[in-house]
Amino acid sequence: MKTDEELKKIALDLYSGKIFSDRHLNDPEKEIPLVFMIVGFMSKEDIKELESKEPVFVYEYLEKANKMGVNGYPTFFTMRYLNREEYNKMIGYHEKIKASINCVLEM
Repeated sequence: MKTDEELKKIALDLYSGKIFSDRHLNDPEKEIPLVFMIVGFMSKEDIKELESKEPVFVYEYLEKANKMGVNGYPTFFTMRYLNREEYNKMIGYHEKIKASINCVLEM
């Protein structure tokens, strides 16, 4: 389980455009293995183990992107993920960051 501080950093980095995630994809089910290439190389056992951890948000930092892309998306040999509880906390922080910045911009 990621700490609150780690989730706050992910939320800020997502807001700042430093992170590419499955939410950026048009068809995540088909495109995740193309973008997060490690998934395409996983064995059936590895995939089952990953699924048992219930990832609901797959992401990576854009600084880790490969030089080549696919269908206009960056590609990665690595990936990170959040489970539902982590994602819900992180997106809550993300919404607070967004609201705070919007509040300042409206001044």
